[in-house]
Amino acid sequence: MKTVKWIIFSLLAMIILLVTLKLNNLIGKKNVVKVTTEKVIKRTIVETVNASGKISPETEIKISSEVSGEITDLFVHEGDSVKKGQALVRVGSGNIVSPIKGTVLLINIKKGERVTGNSMMAGTEIMRIADFNKIEVRVDVGESDIVKVNVNDSATIYVDAYNNKKFKGVVTRIASSNNGGASIQGGSTGTDVINYKVYIRLLPESYQDLMDSAKPKSFPFRPGMSASADIQTRTHENRLAVPINAVTTRDKSDSISEKSVTSEKNIDGKTSPDVDDLEEVVFVMQKDGTVKKAKVRTDIQDINYIEILRGLNKGDEVITGPYDVVSKTLKIGDKVKVVSKSELFDKKK
Repeated sequence: MKTVKWIIFSLLAMIILLVTLKLNNLIGKKNVVKVTTEKVIKRTIVETVNASGKISPETEIKISSEVSGEITDLFVHEGDSVKKGQALVRVGSGNIVSPIKGTVLLINIKKGERVTGNSMMAGTEIMRIADFNKIEVRVDVGESDIVKVNVNDSATIYVDAYNNKKFKGVVTRIASSNNGGASIQGGSTGTDVINYKVYIRLLPESYQDLMDSAKPKSFPFRPGMSASADIQTRTHENRLAVPINAVTTRDKSDSISEKSVTSEKNIDGKTSPDVDDLEEVVFVMQKDGTVKKAKVRTDIQDINYIEILRGLNKGDEVITGPYDVVSKTLKIGDKVKVVSKSELFDKKK
């Protein structure tokens, strides 16, 4: 009988203890997630395509002989400026003249050497003449980005030889086929990567400060210099935008742990939802310190922000970090605490 009373007394004491702990929020309390937030405001979003390539003169002409013979005289040197019609070299008893005004870019022969040629086909390449009044950057753009690029798009050019200096350019041509300058590169996975050549003219006013008036023959660029370009493909002004990190994709079922019946196993044996079951969402801060999920429709983005077409209002406070919380673990109704970026990431270190 005493044993029964002791059991009953113990159970009652346990119940009282649990109720007390619950009332004091010592158990059953939701963990508060520390996050960073940012208000939805209107911004100017500039979509860009980044590509790299080489500097080259727009016009570069190979000079060759139409007759075979000996180089009896050479009138120019590499780097010399020449006028249209100026004699460049003498083959036998005849002179070869420059077809354009430009600069001698390269000389492949020496006086006394023999060259071959005829009127039916190009002979030995003797030299190259380039017009440096029009300089371009020839960059390779991948097939997923080439559809965004158009002739007359503006571009910001960065030349490796001039650190931290920006040059202006404009797209003049876009290759449309392999013959037009497209290239195919084999990746380490065996998948071909197709790039298309885009030609961007450097605007002279953007490098005028590099020209030396005391040295009229000098020029700030050399063919083959490495360069990169940010091509501005679209600009949307005064549009609602949020940080890119605030937008993620989630299962339409609104569940993180449960997967859709249409889920498939990936190469790691884990299930992942079908693409059709995913939607773009943003988590919005509520007045009570919890979050709600807002389905959004997005448009163009720049390096930091993405345009919101639908789903948010100006002034909404959206969760922007940490990335793993936004993209994976945050759920509707979770309690959050807004902290500064320095507090959040310094603590992680």
